[in-house]
Amino acid sequence: IYMKETLDVAYLLDELVPAAISDECMGFSLMIWDAWSMGNYIKLLRLYAKAPKMSGYVMDMFIDRERTEFLISIIKAFRPDIKLSLLINWLQLENEKALIEFLKQRGIEVDGSEDVLDCRKYANINIKF
Repeated sequence: IYMKETLDVAYLLDELVPAAISDECMGFSLMIWDAWSMGNYIKLLRLYAKAPKMSGYVMDMFIDRERTEFLISIIKAFRPDIKLSLLINWLQLENEKALIEFLKQRGIEVDGSEDVLDCRKYANINIKF
């Protein structure tokens, strides 16, 4: 997933033995693969929030990119605006401060007093990865 190599993963899935699927981390990684391959960002980020053992640290290598891609999709789909509380929930961020920092790193300015993100304003800009 980190390299976006779908063929390599498909090849590895063909060689997977049934006993490996019963492992907690392997089962979790298969759920991650399923969510990622279908573009189900909400499921992917919810799984990330509940990652077993050290899986979350492995996912840290690509989860920021996936959050940003999800944010781009949200901005294009929602008009005229979207509530920050909904973004916090969907992006699985801790609080509004974390969301504002996440948005600021991508060139999106949100005043802390606002409770919505103006999607029209950022629909046609290149968001930083």
